[in-house]
Amino acid sequence: MPLTRTDRDQRRARILAVVDSIPKGCVASYGQVAREAGLPRHARLVGRVLSDLAPGSALAWHRVVNSSGSVSPRPGATLQRRRLVREGVVFTRTGRIDLARFRWTPADDAIGSLDSQPHRGSGETGRRAGLRIPWGNPCGFESRLPHQP
Repeated sequence: MPLTRTDRDQRRARILAVVDSIPKGCVASYGQVAREAGLPRHARLVGRVLSDLAPGSALAWHRVVNSSGSVSPRPGATLQRRRLVREGVVFTRTGRIDLARFRWTPADDAIGSLDSQPHRGSGETGRRAGLRIPWGNPCGFESRLPHQP
């Protein structure tokens, strides 16, 4: 059954609400935004919705990157990188963002769909992984790995 216009508008609104929730200095992948919006396996839809934004949109679209922590090559990539650097996001020499350090992790009380998703390398999920939001990291949790400049 094809989606109605109302269904499409609701999906778009949910995606935009998630993107609007990503704090300054943090990033999320297209897939993460899709999961948070209740649309698992719809990362490309997130990209399509963001690409349809009007030029000069106030939405912080630049905080959404690909799953490897890179800015996807397309028109606007230079602007996206510049905005992220201005917010304090650090890129490696290879042009990637350390997602262990800068990935947005919603607060425990806000974790919805990610609560059931395994956190990479831990084998645990959501609250059971014992992740807590420290005051020092607006992206959600401190990396267990030492910082590498």
